[in-house]
Amino acid sequence: MKLKKVGIALCLSASLLVLGACSTQKSVIKDVKVDFSGYNHEGKAKLSGKYYDEITETMKKKEGMSASDILVKIDKSSGLTNGDKVKVSILSKLKKSPIKPESKTFTVSGLKKSTYYTIDDVLKDNELKLAGFNHYGLANYNKAKFSIGGKTTYLSNGDKITVNLNNSYREKESDKGRILKGSSSKEIQVSGLEETAKISNLDELLAKTDSLAGGTNDTVTRQGSYFVGTNVKNSMFSDPSETVGQFSVISIYKIDQNMDGIKGPTIYTAYGYTGLELKNGKVDISSLNSGNEDGRYQNFKSDQEVLDSLKSSYSTITELK
Repeated sequence: MKLKKVGIALCLSASLLVLGACSTQKSVIKDVKVDFSGYNHEGKAKLSGKYYDEITETMKKKEGMSASDILVKIDKSSGLTNGDKVKVSILSKLKKSPIKPESKTFTVSGLKKSTYYTIDDVLKDNELKLAGFNHYGLANYNKAKFSIGGKTTYLSNGDKITVNLNNSYREKESDKGRILKGSSSKEIQVSGLEETAKISNLDELLAKTDSLAGGTNDTVTRQGSYFVGTNVKNSMFSDPSETVGQFSVISIYKIDQNMDGIKGPTIYTAYGYTGLELKNGKVDISSLNSGNEDGRYQNFKSDQEVLDSLKSSYSTITELK
């Protein structure tokens, strides 16, 4: 009977020791507050309250311990909607912590009303424009709002490009309460790029081009004229955005050479003007200079050979009639 009483007494003592140890841990969960801000569906949560002061005050009394040994975490702090639940947990790196590990759940509330937009809404503001001519098109777009998947130069009608809303733009809009609805990307098919420029003074331009071909006594016959929807003098290092909309007109010539009254060989070659632009439907002929001139500097045996050479150099050329 005495042994039984001793056993009970030891158990009670052990229980009291455990309870005593637990009672020495300070609870600070009551001092944790959560502030909710922003707009519904994109709300943010931030910890507040006196909990850190309480933790610091308790830990500085313990030798070899500091407030950095205690972690206070919130499981979700952004993208919140009114009615969501967020959980705050107090954790310790210590085996014997003077701060009690515990948690508390808070309900999100007070977020302001948000509005919605789609990627189509942004595109309606003409933030993406296609410029230039078919096969040489360029996508002009607001880089602060979009990025483009795939090529943005040398576009042809029928090509497909993917427009993506930038994360930075979406975040900026969400801070103003505008929430993206639906996909942040859209595939767009290129269309509307013209095949050629409508040059109202084409005859005047071709007459000036004729003056580039042949010598003084040569007999020069224009075989055909062709439109190329880019500045053919552009190098592979040129920035297409600087010359978009410029074009070239190149003519093929038959030249019966005559050298001081002596009939020479007949050759076929090409001359033209490049870096051309339309102003009110016309090319400014008076502004053309040697910098705009383009000569093939190569002789061929037939007009077809010249044409084949041009086609091999440019992705597309269109005959002007």
